[in-house]
Amino acid sequence: MIKIFKSFIILPLFFACVGCNYKSGLTSELKPCSLEIKIKNNSKAIQFSSVFRRIFKDELLKYPDLSLVDPASSNQDYVISVVLESYGMKPESFQAGDTISAASFQGNLSAHIIVTNSRHNREFLNSNYLVSASSPQTLNVEHVGDRQLQITLARDLSKRITRDLIQILP
Repeated sequence: MIKIFKSFIILPLFFACVGCNYKSGLTSELKPCSLEIKIKNNSKAIQFSSVFRRIFKDELLKYPDLSLVDPASSNQDYVISVVLESYGMKPESFQAGDTISAASFQGNLSAHIIVTNSRHNREFLNSNYLVSASSPQTLNVEHVGDRQLQITLARDLSKRITRDLIQILP
């Protein structure tokens, strides 16, 4: 009986100490590097690039080892080229009393990202992203739902790009 009791205490303690060495978050530290951001908007959302640029910069600035440089300077380590390709918005649900008037909208945006090392002209990331979000219709205020939808899309896209960027940078 004592052996069984000891095994119930020692076995979990052993696995807790040894474990699988899982570490959440970044497995290695980032090396300091400078980034240049280039954004080209080929979508129907005309003002989306300014919203996305601001949110993307805020997301990158959460990492103190990453510094953003002016495109006019020539001392950047990596160039992030973002091409916003297509933006679409369609009704997701309709008003209870009216089947023509939309109660909420769903928006989606696709983007193509290329991250290159500016010193060696080597591509680190070449990927397509598709994000979607929903937004309720705001009564009596025009385009507020569309603006909130664009902010949500920009936030989701910038988080995905930053996550992938942090994982591939040496």
